Formats: sequence, structure tokens, C-alpha cells
Amino acid sequence: MNRVFTLSLFVLAGVVGVGGSLVSAGFLETYGNTTTSSDLLQAVRSGWLAPALGTAIAFFAATTAGRLGWAWLTALLVSGSSVIALAVAGRAAIEHKRGGYFSSPPCTAAFERSGAPAPGRLSQIQAALDALRHPAGFPGGGDSGPAECSYALDLHNLDHARAFYRPALVGAGWQITRDDARSLVAKRHHLTFRLERHPLDPSVWVTGSWSAFHHGHLVPVSRHRMGGVGACPATPSPAPPH
Repeated sequence: MNRVFTLSLFVLAGVVGVGGSLVSAGFLETYGNTTTSSDLLQAVRSGWLAPALGTAIAFFAATTAGRLGWAWLTALLVSGSSVIALAVAGRAAIEHKRGGYFSSPPCTAAFERSGAPAPGRLSQIQAALDALRHPAGFPGGGDSGPAECSYALDLHNLDHARAFYRPALVGAGWQITRDDARSLVAKRHHLTFRLERHPLDPSVWVTGSWSAFHHGHLVPVSRHRMGGVGACPATPSPAPPH
């Protein structure tokens, strides 16, 4: 009877430790932060409770078996398996989530899927965004028009995004025209880059948009359900009549 009880505890420990770690990995694949410096550390922080409980149950089960060597060995195996499951599955979940993101705003993605050519201005916008370094991926929330592109950046800190884009923009030949707590705006030739929080998006993601300037006056692009980094060429005003 004592052996059956001990084995039952080991089974419970495995379910709690290994199973809980896999559940934690599934949570990370949906809600994990793709911008952290260490995926392993994030996995441990978010799911340490499962292997800890599994280890506690496993060693309690070993104590019920007395000095039987197999019981203590089983406890070590259950404990190690729980930790390994958390580390491997947690990291893989975050990497899988990150791999599903776009490396830059997918301005012309819809045209590429349909096989139709993208508008010339939109293609120029895509090329300009592709040439920039971005601090995080783009989950795909946003929209594109013939001369604009706006997509959500998977980042929770606007100040961090501004600090990242400043040298990236300058290094790519952009001229920063606005940089404050609310937004970062830069221009290059006929293109305008804008990074800001989306006023209608319920999430806390950092977003950006492209806007056009007419003689120094900002003409905002249309707001999308899930804003982000986008662009539209600045259209010059018509010349006054002679």
C-alpha cells in the first residue's frame, strides 16, 4: 500500500511539474514578451512555480518510501525533467511567437499575396522601412493605403522605442523634426516617419504612423484599429496661380 501511495505521488509530481511547465510555455506563446534580452530568464520567471511544486511533491514521495534508492532517484528525475521542460518549452514558445512576426511593417504584404503590383509610393515606403532597424517585431495589426502604412510595433515602452529609433533614423539619412514624450517624427525626401502611441488602441503597444507635411503643417493619416509604424509620402502643395 505504501509503494502504491509513493508511486501515485510521483505521478502527481510529474503532472504538476512537467505538465505545468508546458502550460506555462503555452501562455508564453500567447502573452510572452518578445523583446526581452533573455528568453530563458523570462520562461523561468513566468513558470517557476510548476517545477517547484513538482519537485516538492516528488521529494515528499521519496520520504514516504524511506531509504529506498529508487525513490530518491525518481524524485531527482522528476525534478530535473520539470526544470528542463520549463526551460526548453518556454524558450521555444517565445521564439515561435517572435518568428511569426514581421521584421518590418508589412505595407505591401496584401499585394504580394494577391500577386498584384503594389502602388509605387507604397513600395517606396516599404523599402524605406525595410532599410531601418526596428527594436521589435510587428504582429501584423495595422493597415496600408496607396500612400500610407501604419502598423503596431510589439513594444510596451515608447521611450525605449524613441531611444532606439533616434540613431537608426539619423544613420539612415533621416532628419528628426520632432522628439518629445508624445512622438518622434523624422523626414527624408518626400517621406515622413512618425512614432507615437495610438490614441484608440486599448493595448499599450508603441505605435507609429507616416504623415505628410504641407508647408510645415502636419496632415495626419487615417487612424487604424491597430496602429503602428507606417508611412505616406509628403505631397507638395500646388503652386499658387500666376
